[in-house]
Amino acid sequence: MVNQFWGEWAQRGLRVLAACPLVLLAACGSSSKYEEFIPTRIVSVGDQVSYLGNSALSPAYSDRFTINNTATDTGVNNWVLQLAASYGLSTNLAAADPAVVARTDATANRVTDLAARLTGVTARSGDMLVVNGGMADIIALADAVADNSTSTSQALADIATAGASLQAFLTAQQNNFKHILVLNAYDLRYSPYASSKTLSSYSGGFSQFLHDMTRAFNNGLIRNAGTFPAGSGIRLFDLETLFLNANLYNVGITVAGLSSSTCPSFTTEAIRTACTTTAATAIHSDYATYLFADTKFPTPVAHQLLGTQVYAFLRGVKGW
Repeated sequence: MVNQFWGEWAQRGLRVLAACPLVLLAACGSSSKYEEFIPTRIVSVGDQVSYLGNSALSPAYSDRFTINNTATDTGVNNWVLQLAASYGLSTNLAAADPAVVARTDATANRVTDLAARLTGVTARSGDMLVVNGGMADIIALADAVADNSTSTSQALADIATAGASLQAFLTAQQNNFKHILVLNAYDLRYSPYASSKTLSSYSGGFSQFLHDMTRAFNNGLIRNAGTFPAGSGIRLFDLETLFLNANLYNVGITVAGLSSSTCPSFTTEAIRTACTTTAATAIHSDYATYLFADTKFPTPVAHQLLGTQVYAFLRGVKGW
């Protein structure tokens, strides 16, 4: 399965190099950048992938959905912070006027929750609104199907609706933010989560169902996007296509590390805070070669890769 995973993503990577990555509402962006936009502040909302932690903990923000730092660690372990650092922005979330405003909740993080996260945020001219969505919705619906509390057909319909709802949220936010970056959902088909459940009633099983859910959400997100004028302020980084197939070897992620994880599933804050660099090292000394920290969410090295990829995307001709 691992070889199949790697081969498929490698082939998709070659296709990506030959094709323009999808950009929501703006086709492929402009071909030149005379007045490039450089943000002075990032406002971040999304699901677990963008959650930056509880400030009341000690150490603060040590319940992210990844391998968390101990009090003496200084490594970047979230893609939003990597993106901010790449722009030269301060990543001190506790500052009086932080350059990264993190408004993602640990639990209320489905697409229908995103608008509430922005309550009280006053947009500024130098803001970049950064949104990721879909993972929380996909996982919740997939769990419901595995628990027999909803049908596969209903879940697929609901996740497509969630994708369309995210598009509506983004277009509404254009009234507040001139520059909006959105990340769609990545594919959990070959993740440890996918192998933890069975779905014999679905052709291809649970892993195929996760893939089909991802496709349905991401298609819902971009559906009718071409009816909007080119050059509008929303850019889509295609996480499904661009994240898992590029440079994994270069950042040290191995074939064996593609389907392995270090910590238990991050179902509670206690589990997340217990998943520190020290604890992960004691479990798997080579955890830095893994893609997944738990069964679903990225390791710090994968977060760093993602943040770097997004930065390169935005600074290229497909950004602003």
